[in-house]
Amino acid sequence: MKATLPVYVVSVRRVAGPSSHRRHRCTLLFGIVLLCFAGGFASSSASPETTIAKPSSARPWVPRPTEEWQWELAHPLCNSSGSQSPAATAKLIAATAAHPSKSPQCAADLGILSGRSPLKAVNGAFAPSTDPRVYDIDGFDNTGMDNGDETASLRSSGSSVVAELHALGDHVICYVDVGTAENWRPDYSELKGSRLGPVSGWPGEYWISLAPGRLAVVKSVMTKRFEMCRDNHFDAVEPDNIDSSENGTSNTQAEQIAYDKWVAREIHGLGMSVAQKNYEDESAALEPSFDFVIEEQCYQYAACRDLAPYYRNHKTVLEVEYSGGISKPQFARACTVGLNGQPAADRLPLDSVYLSMNLDGSLRVPCR
Repeated sequence: MKATLPVYVVSVRRVAGPSSHRRHRCTLLFGIVLLCFAGGFASSSASPETTIAKPSSARPWVPRPTEEWQWELAHPLCNSSGSQSPAATAKLIAATAAHPSKSPQCAADLGILSGRSPLKAVNGAFAPSTDPRVYDIDGFDNTGMDNGDETASLRSSGSSVVAELHALGDHVICYVDVGTAENWRPDYSELKGSRLGPVSGWPGEYWISLAPGRLAVVKSVMTKRFEMCRDNHFDAVEPDNIDSSENGTSNTQAEQIAYDKWVAREIHGLGMSVAQKNYEDESAALEPSFDFVIEEQCYQYAACRDLAPYYRNHKTVLEVEYSGGISKPQFARACTVGLNGQPAADRLPLDSVYLSMNLDGSLRVPCR
């Protein structure tokens, strides 16, 4: 049955500053009033050079179930050549957010305009522009002296790209690999002794050993990567390839689960939230340690129900289906009808998006 739906245009409106849902409430207890008075007196009498550190949030940010998100890993955000400085990229992001048509490639990266053809949401309504509030981008590519300078990334801080997205009211997830050694990364030499077999379909990438004799070296490398994310003010981390034990390596399931839980603890200790990346069949074991999920192709592989522990505990699932895996009509059916004809309660989560497998911004169709 076909439904006639209205055609509408969603305008992009960015609001600088922190998210509007954050509120602070002061409880006026007598003792606290005295402390506040004393603190205020001390601050007013401090020298002009005194810097008061901004207090961090008690809990790290986590994405909400209805927030739109964009995943762009093919190149530095709004810098496909990799030759543009972070400051120039930040200015381009700000200009494109205000006027998407002026830079179609950057708008495509940001997910606010396809840059090639009008987007059409699966409910049938045309949406030439959408407004993601969560960005998942490569931690190395979007930090450093200039975008793409990965050697500088590990000792960098204060990414201009992340800062600009924050100024627009968005949150940013830091993509790093924790389960493989990639021969283009600056810390590859530290992981060469931990290499196992090659990752199928990804030249130059090798699974890494989680055996006790290699674990200290691996953890040292990964902690430096997580610190890079923290120092560049990312809000969360996407640790990729946390499922080597089911990909033909010598790593055991027990070693993998223990390592994954360490990854979550380490990232939490640095003040960021952390996503379970795929490995959906181990959700029951991992959900207590992770804050949300980034899942690929659970509809295509009939695995969405394995994420039930996250749904039960009201944790967000950011899900993607790829144009090379299922068709747009299949994606639309999964969003609006359900999985394989099952009731609507089993349909894809609202945060599902339909992307090119290249993750290059060339295609983005939201589930809703």
